Amino acid sequence: ERVAKLARWLVKEGIVKGADPGDAERAARLCKADLVTGMVGEFPELQGVIGGYLAAAQFGVVNPDMLGWHLSGAVLMMVILGGMGSLAGPVIGAAALLLLELGFQSLPEAGAIHLGKHWQLPMGIAIVLVALYLPNGIARLLRRGNAGD
Repeated sequence: ERVAKLARWLVKEGIVKGADPGDAERAARLCKADLVTGMVGEFPELQGVIGGYLAAAQFGVVNPDMLGWHLSGAVLMMVILGGMGSLAGPVIGAAALLLLELGFQSLPEAGAIHLGKHWQLPMGIAIVLVALYLPNGIARLLRRGNAGD
């Protein structure tokens, strides 16, 4: 209830622009979270059980490595690279992440340093540069390029 009231207030005060107060309140109710107490109105254990079941159904086995933070981080990097707001953004981001990773891993040796072994450094720099200079992602840049043609 508090989140719904907060969402409506944020829109009415103009802090969140371009939104309908009723829609913001409804969205807050649908998210089922109370930001003050940090309680989520669903059962996280059930979500884990369902996720494990779906993974077992798809892969035949559930490995604890499949549930690590690094997979969530990779998905986040895909969205940062590709952009949010459409299905094309994360798909383009996934392709860009894979191509960048393969490209950086195939870097040659520079003196005594094998640059391909340290591919995470240029990958991180590339992601930071995209976040800084293309805040809406590569997909938005491609859309803008097609609109100018």
